[in-house]
Amino acid sequence: MHPIRFRLTPYPVVHQLKSHPEPFSAVWAGEKTHEIRLNDRRYKFADTVRLKEWNPDSKKFSGRAVDIIITHIRFSPDSGGPGPFSDGLKADFCIFDFAVLNQHGGDSAAETHISNTEAF
Repeated sequence: MHPIRFRLTPYPVVHQLKSHPEPFSAVWAGEKTHEIRLNDRRYKFADTVRLKEWNPDSKKFSGRAVDIIITHIRFSPDSGGPGPFSDGLKADFCIFDFAVLNQHGGDSAAETHISNTEAF
């Protein structure tokens, strides 16, 4: 199953995050649709995120990136967040579901770009 891709989107990229190769590849292939993250960026519903594939061994980006939009978010009960809450999450963490907006880089013929965020 491949993620839905849009040619143009009005959504600016709000957050840019490194993603290690294995989880990034699962997002790229449409097999992973959620992230568990430290909520140090105050994520919220409808935020857009650019996941950039990062190799921790070489300490370099691969050139592949995926733009996603947060479709649902849950917080740890002791986070002080607005809710909804999810038991079992460590303090200051959140889990969010997402939909893929665009993929950048790689050899995909279906590659698309967001023109208003290329400067990021």
